Amino acid sequence: MQDILLVLRGMNVLRRSVPKACPVASCGRGGYQFRGSLSGKEHELVARARRFAEIAHRGQKRKISGLPYVVHPLGVAELLARCGCESELIVAGLLHDTVEDTAVDINEIEREFGAAVASLVACVTDPRDLSAWKERKKRMKAAHTSEVEARRAETQRRNAAARWSWDPSSQPEWLNEEAYTQRIQPLLAKTTTSAISSALGVSWVYAKYIRLGQRRPHPRHWQKLAELAGVSTG
Repeated sequence: MQDILLVLRGMNVLRRSVPKACPVASCGRGGYQFRGSLSGKEHELVARARRFAEIAHRGQKRKISGLPYVVHPLGVAELLARCGCESELIVAGLLHDTVEDTAVDINEIEREFGAAVASLVACVTDPRDLSAWKERKKRMKAAHTSEVEARRAETQRRNAAARWSWDPSSQPEWLNEEAYTQRIQPLLAKTTTSAISSALGVSWVYAKYIRLGQRRPHPRHWQKLAELAGVSTG
């Protein structure tokens, strides 16, 4: 199964080009031949998948060559057949772009060709179902929210520990609330939000509020802010 998936992933490499000497391009609709040791029923399955792909891709053209789009899945299927792949994989090669590039639904693939083929096609198909997309977005948002909450909780824990361990007596006597408000805060506008955030170890948003004077930081931060503002703390 792993080898099959590797071959199917290789289809994506073949998306951009199919050799111009491909039997379909040179011999027309009836010139395409699958090689290999397929039984009669397997040949019928492959032939049915070919007709299905031709109908699904009808009217579509390759962007660069201008050839009918179905030339590409036919070329992929021939490559798989030449490699001696099983009929289900060849059928998946024929159908691998139908769900992604046409109106065909993966459930239709399963009804017509079985669960195994549908699973192989799904492996190389970008999610297109809206409900699946919404569910994926919901999971991503939930994961992001959990990560943000975890970071916020860690920041709160770290700040609480820093406040608890801070010794007010280590602060210069002149560095009080009045000094911060009148001497330091007005000069913070000349610094950058990133510099404040880095110096204090706080979020960019909180640093922005400090810079604009919309938040008064904890006294333990005043000395570092004074240094950023160019105010002597000696």
